[in-house]
Amino acid sequence: MKVSLNEKTLRWLMLAVIVVCFAFNYAANFDKKMDMNGDNYVYYQLARSLAKGHGYMSEIGPVPEPHMHFPPGYPAFLSLFYHIFPDNVVPLKMLNGLLMLVSILLLFRIVRKTAGRQGHWIALAACLLTACHPELLRWATILMSEMLYTALTLGIIALCLDLDFEKIRQIDIRQILMLAGLCLLVAALYFVRTMGISLILAIALACLILGAKAFIRRKKEARTWLVPLLTAALVLVSFFAAKTSWDARNQRVKPGYKSDYLNTFTEPVAGESNDNMTTFWLNRVKRNLMAFVPYYIPNALIDPDNASFKLQFPEEDRRWVPGILVVAFMLIGLLSMKGLSLLLILYFLATFGSLMLYPPYYADIRYFIPLLPLMLAALVAGVCWTVHYLVQLLYRKKREPAWLEKGITPVVALLSLALLLPTYRQSQQYYRHFASVKSFGQIPNHKHYQSYLDECAQCSLFPENYVFVTRKPEIFYFHSKYHHALSMPRDGSPMEIVQFLIDNHVDILVLDAVYRTSSTIIVPTMNAYPQLFTVLWKKEDGSGAVVGFLPSLQQKQTGAEPQ
Repeated sequence: MKVSLNEKTLRWLMLAVIVVCFAFNYAANFDKKMDMNGDNYVYYQLARSLAKGHGYMSEIGPVPEPHMHFPPGYPAFLSLFYHIFPDNVVPLKMLNGLLMLVSILLLFRIVRKTAGRQGHWIALAACLLTACHPELLRWATILMSEMLYTALTLGIIALCLDLDFEKIRQIDIRQILMLAGLCLLVAALYFVRTMGISLILAIALACLILGAKAFIRRKKEARTWLVPLLTAALVLVSFFAAKTSWDARNQRVKPGYKSDYLNTFTEPVAGESNDNMTTFWLNRVKRNLMAFVPYYIPNALIDPDNASFKLQFPEEDRRWVPGILVVAFMLIGLLSMKGLSLLLILYFLATFGSLMLYPPYYADIRYFIPLLPLMLAALVAGVCWTVHYLVQLLYRKKREPAWLEKGITPVVALLSLALLLPTYRQSQQYYRHFASVKSFGQIPNHKHYQSYLDECAQCSLFPENYVFVTRKPEIFYFHSKYHHALSMPRDGSPMEIVQFLIDNHVDILVLDAVYRTSSTIIVPTMNAYPQLFTVLWKKEDGSGAVVGFLPSLQQKQTGAEPQ
C-alpha cells in the first residue's frame, strides 16, 4: 500500500510530538538519587565488577564471590558504558530513559503496521500514554532491568512482524539476517529477565500453530510448513543455549547449585497452606485473579495512583466493572492487530498465566511493567474498533460516509488520550516532587533513609579492612565508598548473634530506623552484652548509630591476630 506524502509528513509530525512529550515528562520525573529498593545497587555493583575486569562477582561482602541470582544481561549492558561514566550513576540511569524512548518508537511502528489504515492515530495515542505513564517513567529512572527488557520485548515483536516465512524459504538474505537477529535477541532476553521465557514460548507456539495451519491447508508439496517449524526450533534452541550456558556456569562455580527462583512459587505465605497442593494452587490462582482483574490491570491503565501493591483487597477496592471492561477492550484490541494477534494473545496469556501462580507479594504491577505499552495499545485499539463497529451497526446495510469512516478512529483515539492524560499527569506529581529534592531528608516519610545514608557516609571514614554488618549491605557498599559489609541476621538469640559477629570478625554494626532488624535483633543483643559494644557515632534524633564490636575492633586497632 502506497503512502502519500501528506501521510508520511503526518507520521513524522506524530513522531516529533511523541519525542518532545517523552523528553518533557522524563526530564520532570528524572531522579538523580539512587532508588532505595536494593536490587538496583546490586545491578550497579555487578556492572562495575564486569567493567573493571573482575568478572561477574559480588564484591559487597568481605570475600568476593561469583554472583548467581540475577542473570548477567543488564549488568553486562551497563558495564559497556561504565568506562565512559566511571562511578557516575546519573548517565547510567539516563540510559534507561533512552531505552524507554526506543521502546516507544518501536511501539509506534508495531501499532501503525497492525491497527489498520488509521493505525497511526491509535499508535500516536498509545505512545503518548506510554510516554506519560508515571510508573513507566519511574522505572525508566531506576537502575533496573525493566526498560532493557521492555526494549528487547518490543524489538523481538517488531522483528516477528516483519518476518516473511515465504521469503525465508526462498533464501532471502535480509529475512535470514532478521531470523538470526531474532534468535540473538531471544537469548539476550533470557539473560536480562528469566520471565522472558513467556515471550519465547509464545513465539515458538505461534510458529508451531502457523506451521500446523500451513500443513492442514495441503501445501505439503511446497513445504511451506517447514519454515515456521524451523523458526520455532531455532527460537527454542537459542533459549536453551542461553539457559544451559548460564546453568553450566553456576554449576561450575558451585556444584549442585539449584536456583531458589522456582522454590518461591511453592513456599506458602501468610494465609496459605500447602498440605493439599491442588487446593493450594487453586486458592493462589483465585486470590491473584481477584487481585489482577478488578485492581491491578484496570488501575495500571486508568488510575496508576491506585495500582500499588496490596496484600488485602477489601470489596470497596475491587473495581469489577472497569476491570472486566478493560480486559474485554484489550482482548478486542489484540484481535484487531493484524499479523500479530496470535503472538500477542499467547504472550499475554503466558505472562498473566504465570503471574497467577506467583506468591501474592510478587504478583503486582512491577511484574507486568514491560507489558504496559502493549496493554495501552491494545486498550486504545479495542475502544476504537468497538466504536467503529457500533457505528457500522447504526448504518446497517448502508455504507457509512467517507468522512465518518476516516474520522472516527482519530476522534476516539484522541478522546481516549484526553481522558487518561490528566490522570497520568496527576499521578506523576509524587514522583516529580520526589525527583526535585536533593536528599531523602527533605521528604517527611523518608527521613530515616537519609539517616541511614548519613551513617554509610560516616563509615566511609573507617579503614577499608574493617568488616561491617548492616541490614542492606548492597546500599551500604555504595554509599560508604565501597566498604565491605555482611547482612544482619534476621533472627537468633543474643548469644547466637554474638557468635555470628565473632565468627565473621565483624568490627562495626550499622543500626538504622528503616528496617526492623536493628531494633528486634541487634539492640536486644547489645542490652544483653553491653560490655561487648561501644557507640562510635549516632544521629542526634536517635534514628541511627554506628556501633563498634569490641572483641574484633580492639584486635584491629592493636594489630593483634584474630582469635
